[in-house]
Amino acid sequence: YRVIFAVFGINMLSAMLEITWLYWGMESFKPVALCTIAVKIAVAAGIFLLVRDADDLWIYALFASLGVIAVQLYLWCGVHRFVRFVRVPFAEIRQHFLPCFALLIPMLAPTLFRSMDKLMLESMSGAESVGLYGAAEQLQTCMLGFITGLGTVMLPRVSHLLAQGREEDAHAYIGDSM
Repeated sequence: YRVIFAVFGINMLSAMLEITWLYWGMESFKPVALCTIAVKIAVAAGIFLLVRDADDLWIYALFASLGVIAVQLYLWCGVHRFVRFVRVPFAEIRQHFLPCFALLIPMLAPTLFRSMDKLMLESMSGAESVGLYGAAEQLQTCMLGFITGLGTVMLPRVSHLLAQGREEDAHAYIGDSM
């Protein structure tokens, strides 16, 4: 699995570059949606064209990883519309490093636990069981993704309406989403 792990290392890099939160906060969903759709179509086409048997698993992993990082790199090209970059002195960075690190640990814990259950399952019953478990987990994640997506779209809109004092409109949006 070393080649697969190395190829999926690209996903770790893309997680560090993740910038979709900025677009969601600015209620600019179109660039994220269009880029994601285009990349997913290109990745699917590449997988269908080039992956023929089990020995091509690394090609599948490569296409999946490059697709994820391609979306992030494209979105970073448009960040200048929302953000003005400012040079920050190292002393200020150092001052905030430990408090930010303390916030990072609770965010990492669920990811580590999700990885550990798959590692333990593989050691107990093999890679096939991990594949079945992963497929079941993806079904669950699909529904959770729908709910999370709805919240991602609604939160900035409702916050904006409440900031404008349009409480009735905000309540109507919340009611419609329920």
